[in-house]
Amino acid sequence: MRLDGIRSFHPAVQVSSYKISVIPQSVYRGDDVNLKVENEVKIPLWLYKKDENGSIDDARFFYPRNIGKKNYIICRIPYSFELGFDYDAFFKGNPELFDDNLI
Repeated sequence: MRLDGIRSFHPAVQVSSYKISVIPQSVYRGDDVNLKVENEVKIPLWLYKKDENGSIDDARFFYPRNIGKKNYIICRIPYSFELGFDYDAFFKGNPELFDDNLI
């Protein structure tokens, strides 16, 4: 997935409005059979970028999984189909990412 150059398409739109597709860890469960488009959900791009820039390998909430030519992003933030992502758990795990203006 290419994330660079995103502003060149819509310079008037803030990056905070962009979303990317991920597969929650609770859905993936380490089984490649669960890597399906039906299991993808959207998260804000800024959340992914903050985690990428502010975390070290094992402490990251997002990690790639590549199957053949298809690339997936697995998300470790707790998720349920009924409630969606538990962003509180994300910010408790990484308090340096908390910013009142982003929520």
